[in-house]
Amino acid sequence: MDAKKPDAYRLKIVTFCLRNGRNISLTARTFAVSRPTVIKWVCRYQKHGSDGLIAKSNAPKHVPHKTPEHIEEMIIRLRHPKKRLKTKIGPVKIRYFLKKRHGIFSSTGAIYRILKQKGLIKPRRKKWQNKRQIAAYRAALKPLDILQTDAKHLIDQPTLFKHVNARIFPAYQFTSRCPKSGLTFMTYAYSLNQYTAVRHISLLLAHIRNWCPDARPVIQTDNGLEFIGNINARKDSAFTRVVESWKLKHNTIPPASPKFNGAVEHFHGRIEPEFYEVERFEKIWEFLGKAYSYMLYYNFERPNMNLADRTPWEAFSDWSTIKASPRLADFPPVVLDHIPLKSEDCRLKSVNDLPEYINFQ
Repeated sequence: MDAKKPDAYRLKIVTFCLRNGRNISLTARTFAVSRPTVIKWVCRYQKHGSDGLIAKSNAPKHVPHKTPEHIEEMIIRLRHPKKRLKTKIGPVKIRYFLKKRHGIFSSTGAIYRILKQKGLIKPRRKKWQNKRQIAAYRAALKPLDILQTDAKHLIDQPTLFKHVNARIFPAYQFTSRCPKSGLTFMTYAYSLNQYTAVRHISLLLAHIRNWCPDARPVIQTDNGLEFIGNINARKDSAFTRVVESWKLKHNTIPPASPKFNGAVEHFHGRIEPEFYEVERFEKIWEFLGKAYSYMLYYNFERPNMNLADRTPWEAFSDWSTIKASPRLADFPPVVLDHIPLKSEDCRLKSVNDLPEYINFQ
């Protein structure tokens, strides 16, 4: 069966056997097959000729428990309700509808087999295929083409829980990260809402516009209420309007798909063992000072294997055609709640233009 032309190979076996006086044992030893195999093909050749050497299916011709064709048609129709190809329901819901609407009992395994045989279930992509696709996507990006933005809860950090619960330390971290170069910008907030999200993106875009005027990043976020507002709102959220006021674009990733924001999620996974679980804090100014030191270390000193052992600033300098000052990667992680939110304050040249607040911290 593994031969390129099994019929021709079987003909050689039969011919050799007949030429040697139907010596079954000699033929079996010569062609490394069993004696019953030689007997089977010789008998078929003598009875049907060359057509007898074609392999026949061993599948049973009658299957008593096979799903009837009219039920298979019901399953296929239920796969795409109302003939909408983008809407698909799985075997569990199909089994429920069959039982409720038609009184038909069918197993999820049988429904899955029918859908797969009809080509209605695509094979799952391999992990290496996804990795190659993501690598090709990242290779086509340029530094600061995209800024992935997300909010991280700090209440689950053991070293911060006491201070966060007492509202001494902020409870949330806003992070924006460039997936190509790895440049990361971070701020903190006591409350998680659109006001703090707008403060974060306003200060960050003002900082980028000051030290890298030619950058036009797309702001990519998840579907958190701090970014999209009320899901039933008829107009764009305040966050989206602020981003568009800078003549930039705000994109949201598909729901329940954190891998689309993989770069910023990766940073959230790195900062926990490298900073929050290592350092100890007692005062708010001490916490913010150490956070600022870590961000300088991360952007200027920490080599990244995914960047060919470059630091984020080195990767940005090597791969970007945009001229920028090193001050671009110097973004102090301030607390957002106490910054006044006015139209003129959203156009600051840099986060360092808040001297009174910085001195207070």
